[in-house]
Amino acid sequence: MGGSGIKEVEHEALDRTKYIADRIEGYMVKSLPRQTWCRVSNEAAEKGFNFEALGRAIMGIFKGSVEKIEAMEIVFVTSSIEDIHLLQDINEQIRDISGLIIKETWSSKGYDIECFSNVDCDACEYREVCDDIKDIVKVRKVIKKSDGGTET
Repeated sequence: MGGSGIKEVEHEALDRTKYIADRIEGYMVKSLPRQTWCRVSNEAAEKGFNFEALGRAIMGIFKGSVEKIEAMEIVFVTSSIEDIHLLQDINEQIRDISGLIIKETWSSKGYDIECFSNVDCDACEYREVCDDIKDIVKVRKVIKKSDGGTET
């Protein structure tokens, strides 16, 4: 996907948009980090649901969420697990870049949290811990302001 106006600030919207299963009729997804299972209902299949329809639906969802997207391509790999493994290096590069963007975003909001999983927050096993830390940081900032700038 690309677009001349897409910047790092769109990362969060793009990241949230990847959860599309509940937005496509007859398409269901169960996923874990690095593992995804998809299913198409019999009714959707009878109506002609296919990879082209899925690809168009996904593109529509992404373009509707981030209007700056000017171009997008979707590739479905169904040949073999070996062919999927060939794409692993690209996936790792994307994961690394995404992790850096997330870290910079958190840092710009005043959080100095090192994410050691580099996965999506919603799928991360440590999400509850991170949420607790964010709550503690907020409380500490309020205390700091009320104490005239000194931390306790």
